[in-house]
Amino acid sequence: MNTKLSLHVNIDDLTKVRKDLCDYFEIIEAYDSSGIYKDELNDFSSQVIFTNPNSCPIYYSTEHLQKYFQLKTIVTASTGTIHIDFSATRSLGISVISITNEYEVLNKITSTAEHALALTLAALRKIPQSVKSVEEGKWNYQPFIGRQINCLRFGVIGFGRLGSMYADFLKKLGGEILIHDPYKIDQIKQKGFKHASLLELAKISDVISIHCHVNDETTNMINSDFIGELKSGAIIINTARGEIVSEYDLCNHLKTKEFFYFTDVLSSEFLGLKNNPLFNSPYFMRNIFITPHQGGMTFDARKLAYQRAADLLLDHCSNLS
Repeated sequence: MNTKLSLHVNIDDLTKVRKDLCDYFEIIEAYDSSGIYKDELNDFSSQVIFTNPNSCPIYYSTEHLQKYFQLKTIVTASTGTIHIDFSATRSLGISVISITNEYEVLNKITSTAEHALALTLAALRKIPQSVKSVEEGKWNYQPFIGRQINCLRFGVIGFGRLGSMYADFLKKLGGEILIHDPYKIDQIKQKGFKHASLLELAKISDVISIHCHVNDETTNMINSDFIGELKSGAIIINTARGEIVSEYDLCNHLKTKEFFYFTDVLSSEFLGLKNNPLFNSPYFMRNIFITPHQGGMTFDARKLAYQRAADLLLDHCSNLS
């Protein structure tokens, strides 16, 4: 066993994944006992990195990757790959494996869509605010009177796997649903939903949930133009990627407009919270609520995603040998 795998995630609870990897690789544990990645625990002679953007605060840039003098493969147990600089991996001859197109497995993973629904309900029923009030010794429901789904209009941005799951959840709860996805208009109509332009969605939706990939077209798609059209009191839910929202525009508009942002993702997450405008905003925990990219992190989803990533890696290695 000569091939070293640097493990940038904690898989102590995933017995089969660990056994499968240990059978083939010498495992380098690059995290401490609490499951936090530590650079000083890493071994830069590793040929393989196993990672996940939820678990490891690293942007795999040229500067970082050049530390590994034998690195051949990065496998990420995720659909998103924004934490990897593909121009760097190409120039350095490093293969990247993800579960982005593993639809048979992904269709079994509902966790992120469920988290979007959970954030939606938390926002509509003002749950974080009411829990904080009780924590302060108050017992008064009056400030926290909320709304119910079957009286509201929901805008869904992106009608892929997760957007369609979220829309189906809301449909069963009686919500009126509009979808924006210019590449899925036929599928939207076939499912019985209405398509709307992005700005139309902003103008008439009570709740807007983001479910698209981040790319050149969608980066900062939720910007000043979009936010300026929001209804007073509107709610934006983001379980996709932080880079889709212009966080500076959002914070600026909160100075003059009442709306709410419940997000599970931040732009440039690998830089941490301290440099993020949402975390540093005076509206944090008033109009802005953040969860730590936990959408896909259920025990069930992790087991499916990490096992598939491990299987893909082992198949890749066997094909090379």
